[in-house]
Amino acid sequence: MINYAKQIFSLALMLMVSMAASADVKFAIEDVNIAPGAANIPVNVTMENTEEVKSFQFDLTLPEGLTPDLSNEAIKLTSRLNGYRVVANKRSDGKINFIVMQMPGVAAVAVGNGAIFSFPVTADATLDFSTAEISFSGTKVAQATGTTSAEDGDVIAVDESYQLSASSETILLQGEETADIEVSLENAGNLWGLQATLTLPTGVSLVNEKIEATGRLGSFESTSTTKRSDQEYVFIAATFVSTDPDVVHITGNTGAILKFTVKGSTSAVNGSAIKLHEITSMKSGKVGINLNSLTITVNTIDNAADVYKKLSDEIAALQKQLDDTKTQLNTEAPGVDITEDVKAIQDQIDALKANLEEAHSAQELNQESKLDEEAVKKVTDAIADMVNKVKVATGIGAVKVAASAGEIYTVAGQRVAAPVKGVNIINGKKVILK
Repeated sequence: MINYAKQIFSLALMLMVSMAASADVKFAIEDVNIAPGAANIPVNVTMENTEEVKSFQFDLTLPEGLTPDLSNEAIKLTSRLNGYRVVANKRSDGKINFIVMQMPGVAAVAVGNGAIFSFPVTADATLDFSTAEISFSGTKVAQATGTTSAEDGDVIAVDESYQLSASSETILLQGEETADIEVSLENAGNLWGLQATLTLPTGVSLVNEKIEATGRLGSFESTSTTKRSDQEYVFIAATFVSTDPDVVHITGNTGAILKFTVKGSTSAVNGSAIKLHEITSMKSGKVGINLNSLTITVNTIDNAADVYKKLSDEIAALQKQLDDTKTQLNTEAPGVDITEDVKAIQDQIDALKANLEEAHSAQELNQESKLDEEAVKKVTDAIADMVNKVKVATGIGAVKVAASAGEIYTVAGQRVAAPVKGVNIINGKKVILK
């Protein structure tokens, strides 16, 4: 049996990060014992801060032969980073870049000292611990009071010279169809990093639960999509301002930066909205900037032909109501003449038909088109009045009127504003006025 007793690797490295004159932030790695060939050994990163911290990043250099697991599932956050997001990527130079981002609505990391997250490592059996070393570099910290090295760390209002746009303001999702959405950015000046929240309406889902960086963000090494709830996701193209002034992450230009695919369902609601909002970045001078929100309307009705059919069906339902009522009244009260009543109601329905045909011919129908609600109500009210007229004339049943409204009818079933001489129906009771 090989004795590894003399090859135990103990790490206790600490880095002091210079902050504002009133506070220091210290990052460290807790003591950890790693034997050659050992697998999935957790490495704990700690932070000591005397002021609240919003976000931070650093690069970590591991010795050759020590392989980290940087998957989202492997990185474990402690309660100090509850609600935060850690993005880790191995750079081409071998350094591991860790970016810890404060999510919208999450409080800053409180003053304290202790572990913030851990990640597992696996050691090669031939690892030479005599030359092994772990080091920190490229550290940036944003305190709750502002970005440490910025003269103004406040987030400013939406700047019209930085504009987001979607590939379409409306999408069609019938059943379980999918739709691709691409987001472009026009920015007058350079930007560093991006964070956005995607909120989906009921019945619409995000395919693969992922928002992809594309085009001008395609070169970002640290991007992630975090599921906040069933209908809400947070996208981060994570970076802090580089210490190198020549390094720009999103140069002033125009073009695509994001893309994602959504899927519909039978519970999707026509006219509901997909929202991309809470969009922030950082511009020159390390000043936070809000970008404009985007709203994309979800249509579940295909085109003008479908809208035309839907509205035609609504008119057909009114026509059927009139025809059925006419048949019923002629059967139950053949002696009551309702010819003029039916003709007046039919004229109103024909007017609805004519208006729909005119809009259809002029190609004016769209997803928001609907029948004139007031005209539809007049038709249904007129049918009800006709029924009441027959009931009063024949005594088939009491006239149903709202007592609180104090409605008055003549014996012919005509609604009047005040009682007339003769028989009146007031709140469903006969009243004779001499």
